[in-house]
Amino acid sequence: MNTDGWKAEFKVSLGCGGTRVSVQLKIQKDTNKVALNTAMGLFDSIENVIGRECKSRKDLIKRLMGDQIIDALLFMPSYSFLKQRVESPSRQHLNKVIVVEFRILGIEEKRYKSKAPKKAIGLVGNVQVSLVFFNSMARLFRYYLRIGSEVAVCGRLTEGPNGEFQFVHPETICQVTSIDQLVGIHNVYRLTGGITMYHVKAIIKEAVSVMKDIDVAEWIPDDFLEQRDWYSFKKSIEMIHNPQTESDTTLEGPYKQRLCFDEFLAEHIAKRISNEHKNSEGYIIDLSKATLVKKFMEKLPFKLSDDQKKVLEEIRADLATGRPMLRLLQGDVGSGKTVVALLTALLVVENGYQVALLAPTEILVRQHYETFSKMLEGLDVHVDVLTASDKTKRRREALKNLADGTTNIIVGTHSIISNTVKFNKLGFVVVDEQHRFGVNQRLMLINKAENPHILSMTATPIPRTLLLSMHGDVEVSLIKTKPMGRKDIITRAISMNRIDELISSIRNITAKKEKVYWICPLIEENDKWDYTCVIDRFSSLKEFFGDRVAMMHGRMDSAERAETFDKFKGDGVDILVSTTIIEVGLDVPNATVIIIENAERFGLSQMHQLRGRVGRSDLQSFCILLHAELMSDISRERIEIIKDSNDGFYIADKDLILRGTGDILGTKQSGTKEYRILKINNPEHEEIIFKLMRDAGELAQHIDIAKVGVLLKIFTNEETLRSIKQSF
Repeated sequence: MNTDGWKAEFKVSLGCGGTRVSVQLKIQKDTNKVALNTAMGLFDSIENVIGRECKSRKDLIKRLMGDQIIDALLFMPSYSFLKQRVESPSRQHLNKVIVVEFRILGIEEKRYKSKAPKKAIGLVGNVQVSLVFFNSMARLFRYYLRIGSEVAVCGRLTEGPNGEFQFVHPETICQVTSIDQLVGIHNVYRLTGGITMYHVKAIIKEAVSVMKDIDVAEWIPDDFLEQRDWYSFKKSIEMIHNPQTESDTTLEGPYKQRLCFDEFLAEHIAKRISNEHKNSEGYIIDLSKATLVKKFMEKLPFKLSDDQKKVLEEIRADLATGRPMLRLLQGDVGSGKTVVALLTALLVVENGYQVALLAPTEILVRQHYETFSKMLEGLDVHVDVLTASDKTKRRREALKNLADGTTNIIVGTHSIISNTVKFNKLGFVVVDEQHRFGVNQRLMLINKAENPHILSMTATPIPRTLLLSMHGDVEVSLIKTKPMGRKDIITRAISMNRIDELISSIRNITAKKEKVYWICPLIEENDKWDYTCVIDRFSSLKEFFGDRVAMMHGRMDSAERAETFDKFKGDGVDILVSTTIIEVGLDVPNATVIIIENAERFGLSQMHQLRGRVGRSDLQSFCILLHAELMSDISRERIEIIKDSNDGFYIADKDLILRGTGDILGTKQSGTKEYRILKINNPEHEEIIFKLMRDAGELAQHIDIAKVGVLLKIFTNEETLRSIKQSF
């Protein structure tokens, strides 16, 4: 059917467990819409490829694999191995999965002992082998395992108690005529309770079959594919799930490389679209208008460090170009990032623009507000605060002052980027602890003004930041020097069996009027995790220290948390037992000890952030990593790295290899799910991965945006798609 450039194709075919209807629409005048509509079958419900035997498990399958057919196609095997046919087994085949032709000589079954193993004894070639089962296999014995019959067996060959060869619960038993189907490269997929390997493979097989009938337009240029000996997206997916050689499912092979590249490319294209404002006209800041800056510098009780001066010059150069600034300011805790941001803000305010500072928690927002108000006292600058917990009347007043331009500097949480907030003339945005915010938040702020200047600040360049810096998404400024008199934090690791010694030493700390943070990974006891929780640790410490101990966690309302923290910052509390809610920005100069309990549970960047809560004065500070007796090798390595270094860049570099890059477009920092095709925390593949990243970043700058709609829909989440400026 053709009408005004529209073409509709209807395809009906039988799917696993029912009828599948695929409707494809083509729009002749728009290349990207053609590609999107012809590929829409990829985004049909995964239920279309779930067979009848799996229908009752569809919810489990969706949790494991995803909601759409494309999710099944991108459900990558955990590993692959060769199932080799063996004529006569020997000790060299022990603990390997092999395929054999098995002739049954006898059945051993103790009918009056239901829990006793059942055995089929037979020959493979001239070698005696047993098949062992520890549960009822009556049907199998009745139909397949008959004395004198021959069957094909696939399973892991092991050694029995008397040295005999055996297959315990062999993977497959079938007719000899099907033996060739068992031989070859086989994938092993991640499972969950109630879902077997058979279920997963059946769904993926049907999804691949569906994909073959779907027209997926290629987004990578042909010459680019030819140079790397890569194949089409569809071919790569098909070969990953039907490997012919052992390298087909590895990163050394062309198919997985191609798919990894696609995912990196999608991220870079999305960044390119979201950062279009960098190449547009921005506000030109007149650097000669610096009266407020001069007055502020006159009352500043200390001199700026050389690094601070250098960073200010870099920022000033950006502001004068007429292009929107997008700069990352990295410096360890107490290095003076806030002063740099405030000096920049004063320059912008004097040029007639407003400033917004975005921070992740209300406690940090209140702290910034108090700091700004105190430091700007006596200057003609109006600072205000905006959080989700503000009362209606207070919020209405803050919004009015923002809209009419009365407020020069607003400090707030995510509330700043809500639809109800209107600025009079927003010119500069400061994002504190930038790793807590993603590109989506940046886009929402940008949309509140005409390309404002953006300065992000962080104490730790987490892995995602390294990637953004590597690909030129942001300019990076560094403050490496510590303020005069600051000492390096001493980090020590001790096991849980020395906790009594630790509590005794805390008495000496509090006797000197110094404060202690005690961090636990959980709020309350959890059956799944054998970790100490905040509630239990608070109760145990209260027995020793009474009311001088307080507790803070995310389930408390913001007012209660603020009150607790004020007591800790003042004279009411000496020890604060908390979750990681305190990891960003909080400034208590006389807090000199932080104890991180179950340190093996935390990542490198998180431990470094937590450690930054102390060492904020000229007092010697300590970080105690309290860990379990038994730890994994990777946990032990993380603790050693933190002990040996206070260098944020070094720690982030190690974190990149140990944990992964994090979600570039979102706020997820690390873990195993940020990339669908592979886990990048494998040092063995580091060189390949970084080359793919670099090549994807380069191609993303030149690729035709009109051809990548399908790519973005496959690899980018819906929230990000909605936030991206739609250029197609």
